[in-house]
Amino acid sequence: MIVFDKVTKTYDNGVTGVKNLSLKVQQGEFVYIVGQSGAGKSTLIKMLYHQLVPTSGQITINDFDFGTMKPQDVPMLRRSMGVVFQDFKLLPRMTVFENVAYAMQVIETPEDDIKPRVLDVLKQVGLEQKNSAFPE
Repeated sequence: MIVFDKVTKTYDNGVTGVKNLSLKVQQGEFVYIVGQSGAGKSTLIKMLYHQLVPTSGQITINDFDFGTMKPQDVPMLRRSMGVVFQDFKLLPRMTVFENVAYAMQVIETPEDDIKPRVLDVLKQVGLEQKNSAFPE
C-alpha cells in the first residue's frame, strides 16, 4: 500500500512541486499519473521512489516509513515497485500498446483486464491512435 499524508515538497528556490497531497493506493491497484506540465507529476514520482524527500508530511509504502527509513533501505524499497517513465524508457522493439501492457503483465494483471485498461490510458493521454506505433 502507498500512503501520502499531507505531503508537501518545496524546492530550495522556493518553488512548490507538490502541496498538501494526500492519497492512498491499495495493494494490487494500477495507477497512472497524468496532468499538465508543472502539475507536480515528476515531483510525486521522485518522492515515491525516494529520489526526493518531502518538505513536510508523511509517506509510507508497504513497510517502508520514509520518516524513519535508512539510506541503505532505499534499494529494497525500489525493488518492491515498478515505475514506467515517459522519457526514453520505452522498449524500442515493442509498440506503444505493448510497452504499456508490459507493466501490467509484470504485476500479473489478468490478461482479460489488460487490453481495456491500456486502451483507456492511451485515450486519456491522447495516444489511442498510436497504439500500434513503435516508440521511435
